[in-house]
Amino acid sequence: MVFRGRLRQHWTSWLALSVLVAVAGGFVLAAAAAAHRTAAAFPGFTARHGYDAIAYSGQPLPQLARVRHVRSVTPVPAAFGAARCASCRKPIDANNLLINEVPPRDLPRMVMLLSGRMPRQSDPDEVLASFTLARENGVRVGSVIRAQLASLAQLQGGPADRSPAMNPVLRVVGIVAAESEFPSGSSPHYDLYATTAFATAVNHRAALQRTYYVRFTRGAADMAGFDSRTRALNVYGSYDLDAAASAVESSIRPQVVGWYVLAALAALAALAVIGQAMARQAAAERADHPALSALGVRPRQLMAASLARALVTGVAGAALAVLLAVLASPLTPVGEARIAVPSPGSMSFEPAVLLPGALALLAAVLAVAAWPAVRYARLLRTHPQPAAAPAVVAVGRAAARAGLPATALVGIRHALERGRNGQPVGTALLGTVMAVAALARPPCSAPA
Repeated sequence: MVFRGRLRQHWTSWLALSVLVAVAGGFVLAAAAAAHRTAAAFPGFTARHGYDAIAYSGQPLPQLARVRHVRSVTPVPAAFGAARCASCRKPIDANNLLINEVPPRDLPRMVMLLSGRMPRQSDPDEVLASFTLARENGVRVGSVIRAQLASLAQLQGGPADRSPAMNPVLRVVGIVAAESEFPSGSSPHYDLYATTAFATAVNHRAALQRTYYVRFTRGAADMAGFDSRTRALNVYGSYDLDAAASAVESSIRPQVVGWYVLAALAALAALAVIGQAMARQAAAERADHPALSALGVRPRQLMAASLARALVTGVAGAALAVLLAVLASPLTPVGEARIAVPSPGSMSFEPAVLLPGALALLAAVLAVAAWPAVRYARLLRTHPQPAAAPAVVAVGRAAARAGLPATALVGIRHALERGRNGQPVGTALLGTVMAVAALARPPCSAPA
């Protein structure tokens, strides 16, 4: 009876409490989900598209697949030379540019398509461009790149090959990301991914760098042995992709910490604000306690009605908080982690964070509502109005001497002392301080 009566009388206040819980809790859940998604972005990328090492050679190495602890080898011949793009913001660095010829069946395993489409393998002019070219040079889908490939004769001191096949006009049809292109402290990688038709047209005349993308049976533990076992195979050198991946994850980690710090500060502010709102609602509902007591309602029943109200508003607020966190998920992660996640910009539901977070939010709402429910469930008795605290008196006198109007003096007193209904002030101040601290400490992303 008490619950139904209060629901009819205070449903707008309960709705406002639910919205407050949803907004405050949704911000916390969104920050925590962003931290979780950011932390898992690059490890997930390497699980889908990663390799353990790249081996370099000037000649074909079919025997590389038979080396001990080598699980798979993907041969990728790469042409090199100068390239220019009319739509680019700055010239393309030819020293770090490779035109890779990945086997069609291995191309989706090696790269992740960010925009555009995959090339038609029968078209020698279609290529994919790395996101590093897009970010640093302004290459985009539809850009035309004019290449001048190095030929075998040119490497031996002869003139440059001016034939159309060695000076192709390439059209970018997609932007992709590969593991080796993420900045890890070494020289940047700029890559184009050509088709089998391109390889057929130029490989018999172009100078090629033979690269082999290798996966080990035991991951990074096999890298040292791989270098020693391939020394006799005329391998020029190798690139440890596992060490590079660790460097990329280290550069992303400060951003993860920043999200978690933001979530923690926002959670503290949310607890203070929600506790303040619950206490005020309990104080407002205390006005009908004398009448209910006269009807025989016991204090424990009043407390149960207040906790039932907290449960209803908490469940509604937690459900809306999860919805808000999902709606906000397209905004995160940011930086390098955003490139690594599949379908960046789409909504994501993180059950490992949102489901426990919703339960924790509901438990927090019940916890902060428990003390006001117990306190205001006591039957009303006549108590003398407590005297104002000395600090409040001192502030009031200073305001009076300053010539402030009476309305300002009344407002100062109500802001600094507990009123007749025992309105809490400390939690309001704490909530304000923590909210400002949360906004002043945004998540950071360390430069690569």
